[in-house]
Amino acid sequence: LDQRKGDVMSKCEGMRLRLKMEILFKYGTQRSFCIACQKSDSWLSEIVVGRRNPNEDDIVLIMTKLGLGMADEEALFLRRKLKEAAA
Repeated sequence: LDQRKGDVMSKCEGMRLRLKMEILFKYGTQRSFCIACQKSDSWLSEIVVGRRNPNEDDIVLIMTKLGLGMADEEALFLRRKLKEAAA
């Protein structure tokens, strides 16, 4: 069981707290943000908790809806960038 747990954890990047805070600050709830993006709750949840890496279209959508410039992308998706650089 411990080995299996480690395998699952190695696939997860960890929560993207800055992204979550930006969403809550500007939209109040993740659900409201999903509605604005016309995406499912699970789509956003998987991105926020690190189970899914957003593709470039997802990143542009998220940044646009949050009213952030692409310069903020690295701070919101830092773990994704670091993993890609290490690969």
